[in-house]
Amino acid sequence: MANYFFNKTRNIFFCSLTVINTILSVNSLQANSASQQDVAPPLKENTTINLDYYGFVSKLPNDVEAFSADFQTHDLWVKLANSNWAAELLSLEFVKSEPKIQLFTQLWNSTEGKRLREIMELGFGVEFEIVLPAGFSKKLMPLANLYNDLLLSGLSSSIFESINSKDIKPLNEFYNKNAPEIFSSLAISALPPMIFVSKPTKSKKDIYNALDKLVMVLKLLLPSTFEQGSFKTSDKSEFQFLLTKAERILPEGYLKEVLKDQANSDEIIAAINAKQFELAWGWIDDHFVISIGSDHTHVRFSANNAESALNIPEVKKIAAQYAEKKPFNLSYSSQSLSEKFGNNEIPARILNQLGEALTEVLTSNQLIEVKALAKNLKTISDKHFVKHYDPVAVVGFFDNGLHYEQIGGRRATMLDFSQPLALSSLADSSAFISLDYRMSSQHVEKIRNYIEESATSSLEWYTKSGRNMLPQPIQAGAAMGEMVVFPMLKQIWNSDVKLGESLGLERALIIDFNGTLPVIANHNGKVPRVAFIKVPRVAFISELKDREGVSKAWNTFPNMQPILTLAFGMPNVFLLKTSIDKTVELYSISNFEMGDFMPHFAISQNLWITNTSPLFSKALVSKSTTETKNSLGAFLKINFTSLWNFGDDWFNIAKKDPDNLFRPRLASEFQRNIQYVAAALKLSKSIISCDIQINEENGQTRNSYYIDLKDLPAANAFSVQNKIAQ
Repeated sequence: MANYFFNKTRNIFFCSLTVINTILSVNSLQANSASQQDVAPPLKENTTINLDYYGFVSKLPNDVEAFSADFQTHDLWVKLANSNWAAELLSLEFVKSEPKIQLFTQLWNSTEGKRLREIMELGFGVEFEIVLPAGFSKKLMPLANLYNDLLLSGLSSSIFESINSKDIKPLNEFYNKNAPEIFSSLAISALPPMIFVSKPTKSKKDIYNALDKLVMVLKLLLPSTFEQGSFKTSDKSEFQFLLTKAERILPEGYLKEVLKDQANSDEIIAAINAKQFELAWGWIDDHFVISIGSDHTHVRFSANNAESALNIPEVKKIAAQYAEKKPFNLSYSSQSLSEKFGNNEIPARILNQLGEALTEVLTSNQLIEVKALAKNLKTISDKHFVKHYDPVAVVGFFDNGLHYEQIGGRRATMLDFSQPLALSSLADSSAFISLDYRMSSQHVEKIRNYIEESATSSLEWYTKSGRNMLPQPIQAGAAMGEMVVFPMLKQIWNSDVKLGESLGLERALIIDFNGTLPVIANHNGKVPRVAFIKVPRVAFISELKDREGVSKAWNTFPNMQPILTLAFGMPNVFLLKTSIDKTVELYSISNFEMGDFMPHFAISQNLWITNTSPLFSKALVSKSTTETKNSLGAFLKINFTSLWNFGDDWFNIAKKDPDNLFRPRLASEFQRNIQYVAAALKLSKSIISCDIQINEENGQTRNSYYIDLKDLPAANAFSVQNKIAQ
């Protein structure tokens, strides 16, 4: 079966390439004598600052489920091709000497390579859209559920096993085992409709000639597979189409063989054989449109702007706001699409699969009880955590870096947007990660209720049924453990709730690389020469609103000595109380100090800190916070420069003395790959930082994303086309 489809696909593929190659050889672009790469100059910048900038989006109907429109595709490619970053990549010795790269370079500069670039330019042009019309999600859901079921049945492992063994046998075995389920699902499915739009740089005549010859070849090679026709859209644009049915593609008798053990095989076979697949194409003004689906009822366009996707409130708002930035992308997803795939039943399906996996170790009654618990826990979760979605629109543009602005999407009901944030200001400029957010008090209450109800339900189930499922020798020991563990867990939970009530709702995470490495002998007994190197420090910070309440809550925690002794295997392990100064208490695990690495809690008048470094805590409590200018729900900053500098430090040390830092096998691996590590570090330095702000606007999510990108210095760098030409 696999060979049948492979041969048929191969024939179509090579016929297509032959026709396209013939057309391009007749209508090829004039070669640029100044450059072997033949890269066209950037297109003239569009100075229009209005919604007309968004091209074909104005012709999409306002009931589309989603679309992604890319502009300046040609410009972006040219900028990347002429960047110092790309030149640096191609100047690397291992890249230049790599046989596959050399072959690619030869093909790139060959006549066939130029034609391939023309095909890419033909397909994507200067504007490119992917559109999911109305009805897409309804038809996709059965296929998505089938895919998830196959993943749970071992699809991924079968694929990787076939790749690693270079043998298709594991994948064939998986297919043969699951074929009845696959075709049963396909019987109730349909091909989801999709539309692809481009604004080509070649003439309509060239494209029509290529398509006409392609259709002619397909009809000659596969005369009984396709039927050809035409139709007109509502705006009188003429489209051509090719139509086929599953019964014309599948080998005769194949479905009967696969489904021979299925009770309703005749109905499944009839449903699958009747499935239609249609490919349609045509022009709307200067835009070339391709459609796939079971028919062409979805190929329709708006008559005016009022009925177009640009008039969807979220799209209109964000498109108008950033039109002057000349975005390279505008995307949209409807509320219905987000709800269908955001509120899916995948967790329930996983639980059912888990239940089936336990059939060999549990009785039928026990299996019913396990599934009842899983269902009850899901009911509790659904009651407390309801997902809310709005239509989402995103615009991307360049302005001293890469920007994405989003409005709509899943509502961040877990966050409080009413106040500015302050804790992230405790991070200095060298911090690698600083995350700051404020939890919604309602969401915190939901989490507590969910945990308590789930724990109560699980305990009731365990007492009634779960304990009896344990092997008989373990039940007696479990009963003794329950007498100690359950009351202690309950006391810990009650104390933690009291502690949480004394803390504020703003939390922060700060990670930097300013810690010091403890002096510890390595695998060969030698003290490394890197005792001075910096290592990560991690701090979780919470605002503190009731210092006295924290002390009372802390004193209600049970004696943790038995647990610490059990965990560390030493009777003298306990929580040690010290202080940074008169106002800051510090609680750490005794006998667990290695230089500046000492996990602990630090409590000041206004902060609760969980940290790995006492010096870090001392620095944090000595600072005062500064609020952000505006109210925010969450803020994340990632300083990649700090990460690259940290990587450079360790790389230079490892390069000088790998045998003293790594075990022999790892040292050998490092030396073998040292040039790749160095290249990765150098090229990565184009990424400076990333900022994410999560906010709210008129009840909808309003997020901003920014990636600071810089080209590499132009030290001895040529353009990519010159590098390739060399």
